[in-house]
Amino acid sequence: MSPRTLVSAAADSTLRVWDPETGALLHTLAEHTGPITCFQHDEFKVLSGSDGTLKLWDLRDGSGTKDLLTGIVGVWQVVFEGRWCVAASNELRAGKERTVLHVWDFAEEGEDWVGEPPGGVHDGSDVEGSGDEEDD
Repeated sequence: MSPRTLVSAAADSTLRVWDPETGALLHTLAEHTGPITCFQHDEFKVLSGSDGTLKLWDLRDGSGTKDLLTGIVGVWQVVFEGRWCVAASNELRAGKERTVLHVWDFAEEGEDWVGEPPGGVHDGSDVEGSGDEEDD
């Protein structure tokens, strides 16, 4: 839950966005075709997994902005923090079902960014021991 929104998911393939102060329904997100298996949200976006897809939604207007994954067996976990997202899915590869981790940087050029950008980008230049030399 964020201070501005509460999101619920259901076996009827929908996510619902609520105003936590008034209890008013703000949006019904209904592009999945199977039960929602996982989701996470902040005040700007929600990522939801179901039916072999992982979807990114814009909570400000309730629109589906992008299918991040399609054609997979299922998504069973999604986590994001700021511009980074990690999802665990099951995929068929060479006739065997395997667990795969997918990572996105939403701040990369060409990616949809829904939310406020982070305060800055860390380039690693002030991290001690970040090279091949041994740490003291």
